[in-house]
Amino acid sequence: MEEDALPPYEPVTCAEQRTVKVVPHPVQQYDLFQLPKYNKTWHAHIIRCDEKGSEFPAWKMPSVYTVGSLPDSHCVVVVTSRIRQKFNEIYRQYILREVEAGDDVFLDIFTPKNKNIEKYGLEAAKRKTRSDVLGRAVEGVATTGLALYRYYMKIIPVNSDRLPLEWALLGYHLGVSEPEVRDQFTLLSLLLELHFVQDLNSDDVSQLLEKKGQDGWEKYLEMRASLATENIVENTDEEMHEILLVRGLLEFAGHQARVLYYQHDPEGTPQDQERTITDSCRILGRALRCVFEAKDEGESERSNRMHGRMQIPRPLGAHEVRERLIQSGYSNIEISELSVNLPIFLPIGIPVPYRETLPATLVNGLKRKVVMDAITVMSSSDTYMLHLPALRGEENHIMMFLLYLVKNGLEPEVTTAWMNSTEGQSIYDRTLTRMREQLQSLEQSILCLNTLRAYLYLLDPPEPAIEPVYACYLCDFTYLLHGDTQINRRSVLEVVAGSAQKTLIRLPPGVAQIAMPITRPPPVHWCDGFVDRYWQHRSNEAMTHEEAYRRTVLSVATYPAMPQKEQQITPELVSWLVDLRPGQVQDIGGDVTTQHIQEELKNSMYLGNYLGKDVCYIGSSWPGGGTSSQSTGERIILGEHASELAQQLCLLHELIIFDLGSGDSEKLLPIFNELEKAEKACRYFAVDVNRASLESHVQRLSKRYKHVDCYGLHGSFEDARRVAMDMPGKKVGISYSSTLTDFEPKKLHRILQGWHEVVDQLIVGQHEPVEKKELEISYHTTQFTEFVRGGWDQANRLLGWTEFDDERWKLHGGLSAHNPELRMESIEMLPRWEDQDVSKGRRWALQAAPPAQHA
Repeated sequence: MEEDALPPYEPVTCAEQRTVKVVPHPVQQYDLFQLPKYNKTWHAHIIRCDEKGSEFPAWKMPSVYTVGSLPDSHCVVVVTSRIRQKFNEIYRQYILREVEAGDDVFLDIFTPKNKNIEKYGLEAAKRKTRSDVLGRAVEGVATTGLALYRYYMKIIPVNSDRLPLEWALLGYHLGVSEPEVRDQFTLLSLLLELHFVQDLNSDDVSQLLEKKGQDGWEKYLEMRASLATENIVENTDEEMHEILLVRGLLEFAGHQARVLYYQHDPEGTPQDQERTITDSCRILGRALRCVFEAKDEGESERSNRMHGRMQIPRPLGAHEVRERLIQSGYSNIEISELSVNLPIFLPIGIPVPYRETLPATLVNGLKRKVVMDAITVMSSSDTYMLHLPALRGEENHIMMFLLYLVKNGLEPEVTTAWMNSTEGQSIYDRTLTRMREQLQSLEQSILCLNTLRAYLYLLDPPEPAIEPVYACYLCDFTYLLHGDTQINRRSVLEVVAGSAQKTLIRLPPGVAQIAMPITRPPPVHWCDGFVDRYWQHRSNEAMTHEEAYRRTVLSVATYPAMPQKEQQITPELVSWLVDLRPGQVQDIGGDVTTQHIQEELKNSMYLGNYLGKDVCYIGSSWPGGGTSSQSTGERIILGEHASELAQQLCLLHELIIFDLGSGDSEKLLPIFNELEKAEKACRYFAVDVNRASLESHVQRLSKRYKHVDCYGLHGSFEDARRVAMDMPGKKVGISYSSTLTDFEPKKLHRILQGWHEVVDQLIVGQHEPVEKKELEISYHTTQFTEFVRGGWDQANRLLGWTEFDDERWKLHGGLSAHNPELRMESIEMLPRWEDQDVSKGRRWALQAAPPAQHA
């Protein structure tokens, strides 16, 4: 017998060829039961409702909702884009057509059918049809949330018909919020409700604290949605305000929702701006009463108790409220954390730090816009009180608030009623006592004096002849408060006080008894003549502030005591600023700067003083602006942060940007692009000593931008600072290069100190030094050599003879071993800077030394 053949050692592969036919799985109705996650798009279809499809509207699917029936018995349904294709495949025989938002068909769904009109009558049929449509919408929004809500907002045009959806969305957000958010929401509601209870020792408080369940708000929101569905709300604005207040409270408790809430909108609606804080308290108090009210309370008793809820009788965080909450198991820390900023978020109160310093009896009766505008002015960095440290105390808030109301003529009836009240009279008496018995700074005395004048202006109106004087307050002299020394600034204020006292002598008895210092320390400051003439224009000629200021500037332009630098700039500022056009360059002291460089040049040659590279910039622009590693790094940094910086700049009203040492660089283009994209109107002033470079720079930018007006200022940083001092608007100084840090530390300190006093924000940056070798290479180029030789030519021109040439001088550049650091602690009075590192890097100096002695 032969042995069986053994299998080979290689692997054995078996293969068979088959043809597989893929049969698509038929779409079933259960494929439609998918939750519409992350779905922002809904599509509407008209469905034919015949004998086979008549049951379709009764179906309830997460991604399919019936909007309503049409008069011809067809119905309108909306479908999410996620299942749209499957829906079309299953029901294509019933789909008549697709409709877009704004189609008249969405108005037809509110038209009652003939059979309902015959059965109920026209008006009743209209109400029933509206209730059916909105009822389905409320059910869909309460289940699905924001996506379907947004679609209904597009197809329902009437505000009263939208209210049920607002209540439904609010209920949806409350239902999906985290448990800890719901707990905080309930506690915050209790905090507010306690302030409407007149007697904190009554049984009402005990009963209230026992009702800490979370179902109160859910039932209340469902009830309000149902009422808005069944009946047309007459006062839609007030009900919407209540919804927004509750939304703000829920968000403050920690719920994050993608809806633009009331407190995020600084402007708000016109109705919100006209509504007082007392109105908001009344609306919210009514809602809280319904949430926490006893079920067995009668309608008459409920009406009487709600009638007393017109104001919050005590501030949030009051001692007795805190004690009752602690007795109920809440900790001090928990109560403080929840209530500290509660009035801001609702908003039914005023922002910190003014909440505890302004009288609620006055603030609550004023329109919200008036209060918020006043606080904005008081807290703004360009108002007079922030230029005067002596006026920053909380005791001055009420006086500054009253001066704002009286000077601008805002709600005099409310203000007068408050001044006549017990609290208003106590403020008057307290102010008068402080002036007579306490040692005050000059600024404090002037503020108190003007507060008393404001009382007299409303309670005892002046004669028409002196009315313009009454309307002139301390803030009118803001432009005089930037003296180079403290003595000069105080001298100006003493002049204002003296002029005010002369006016008060002719006013009703009592005010003239106020002791005011009028002695001025010698020498007399030039502003004395300025103020005297300013008062004359305001009182005798009844000019506005702007008119009187312009006239006074021109009249004292040649005053002999005025410093030379200010003589050259101040009289011309108003006139040339009006005539200057985008793309133009204004000389603000370029010739004087050249003379100053000439003096520095001579001092450097004869005395050995440090000489910066300013002489090189007069005729040439920096050659490394587009190629050096530092410039490249600075452009990259600005590009990365352009969006963030632009967002901050867009918040500033009447924005003005000063670019210190702009040259012909395009580093700021990313910021300008963002401002242009946001259509933010602003003025940009490039500051440089090189006029040719300035002209090229601003002309090119002016052709590029529509909303950013670009100008050039030919002069030094100090020249530009003096110009910026008198410009109205929000001012921002920017230096994003090594221009500033090339100065000696003492000079840099003076420059930063001076600019900090006149701008609202100061942005300073410099790319840190690169490796020594790369830095050396960037300064040893043909372009840089030509740049320095151009400085030689300028120096020879300023000296009047040829001092610098290749025969007598050798050009050499190198890194200095000294590597200074200038930190925040070496700069006094710069509290607005967050980053303490002002400069950390290399120092460059132009040095020249003769190679040998010549006979």
